[in-house]
Amino acid sequence: MQCGLRRDVLGSKHFLPISEEVFKSVRDARARSIRAVEIEEKLDMVLQNYIEYEHELLQITLRNALFATGGWFEFRDIIHDINRRLANLLSTTRLYLDHLRHDAGPLFDAAGSDAKALSAITSEEYDGRLGYRVMEALRNYVQHRGLPLHSTRLIHPK
Repeated sequence: MQCGLRRDVLGSKHFLPISEEVFKSVRDARARSIRAVEIEEKLDMVLQNYIEYEHELLQITLRNALFATGGWFEFRDIIHDINRRLANLLSTTRLYLDHLRHDAGPLFDAAGSDAKALSAITSEEYDGRLGYRVMEALRNYVQHRGLPLHSTRLIHPK
């Protein structure tokens, strides 16, 4: 098999021969780069959902400070919006963590010591942070039982 690099455009005749070893190295580096970008894209989803959740809370607070609210329909809309944003955040966070274990595998060394280190780090964070455990329990509740927010009360500033 002849290995080489070429332009992937119509009419290109250029071909740079390379060894099979170099070809495999380039192929593997490309695959690892794509995996790393996929991990970053999933992290971006988590961060964007966090921004949207916080933005929703800020908008609710601002509307409450400026306008008289308190009707049943308004509260139902507020509860629905917060539940939606929180469910999105919790789901994408779990997606990120679950996929990280799988996606990062090809990036690690053959012995698997990096994969074990990643697993140890995530376990240490879970064990060492009450907030992590609470959010994980809340995510499980949302996934298997129901929505997290059932009522709310807005307090007008004096």
